[in-house]
Amino acid sequence: MPAKRLTYVYGVLYSESYRRRCGQFLKSDFPRVPFAKDRYLFQQLAALGKKLVDLHLLRSSELDRPICRFQGKGDNRVEKRAYV
Repeated sequence: MPAKRLTYVYGVLYSESYRRRCGQFLKSDFPRVPFAKDRYLFQQLAALGKKLVDLHLLRSSELDRPICRFQGKGDNRVEKRAYV
């Protein structure tokens, strides 16, 4: 259950409506995390939060099919960084 609580909080904090309503608290203080109205809403937000966590940690299967490809010579490895 603790993992579901974490993903619920993650989902709430990334919610666009939450950020509009409570954005100032995210900048200055600890954000207030509201309780879900019912179990169904909690489970929905936890599922969306898990999807976000998996995307942010690069564990999502949605990342297996990239939308762009490397074109050119080489093996796709970055060997030297250069800031221009």
